[in-house]
Amino acid sequence: MAGTLPTDRDWRGHWDGGEPLPGEPLAQVGRTVGGRPIEAAQMDRLVAAIEDALDLRASDVLADLCCGNGLVTVRLAAACAAVVGIDYSRELIAVARRDYGGANITYVARGAHEIGPGDFPAPGLNKVVMNQGLQYFDEAMLRTLLSNIEACAGRGMTLFLTDIPDVDRLGAFYDTPERWAEFERRRAAGQEALGTWWSRDHLRGVLEEHGYGVAFRVDPGRFTAHYRFDVLATKG
Repeated sequence: MAGTLPTDRDWRGHWDGGEPLPGEPLAQVGRTVGGRPIEAAQMDRLVAAIEDALDLRASDVLADLCCGNGLVTVRLAAACAAVVGIDYSRELIAVARRDYGGANITYVARGAHEIGPGDFPAPGLNKVVMNQGLQYFDEAMLRTLLSNIEACAGRGMTLFLTDIPDVDRLGAFYDTPERWAEFERRRAAGQEALGTWWSRDHLRGVLEEHGYGVAFRVDPGRFTAHYRFDVLATKG
């Protein structure tokens, strides 16, 4: 079983580099296959998985970390008391504020791991989703995030981290000699396309050290199921 394969690409520069955003909302946040936006049914399935895993309730204060342009945030807000969407891309946060706002939604332009207690209303944060964001983290950033979540928690805590690249499925994604050669070329240049490929054992260990119980999930109906996994982490 392979260990975590960390990224060394400047992802903050990639997402907050001042480049013009695509006009299509799904393309803005990289939700594409072969350059085309994913089907609406796939987004519905993803949102349903998040709602189910987090067991969202009307009293919840939810953090949507790496929220992008707010496409998912605004849908989750219907089930919560308050949602705070956080992303370091100022361009994407501007789109979120313009197009995907709501009375119980706040958007913050900041790194997801840089959250603090002042970002969340009383009685405090109790649920967190990070949708396709952990690939931009290394272990140190994840540990900082977990410590900061602890400082923000008003009650027990549930985390749902979706679409994590699985290092043991690396060959299922780069599945031809040409694709593998492209992976190696881009990785050597610090331009790897997907970021960190996580080991489940490594991730479990980090989460358990911070007091979480851990369960891994794969939804075979999602288009990413052949090379990504979700993790549900709970404490309290």
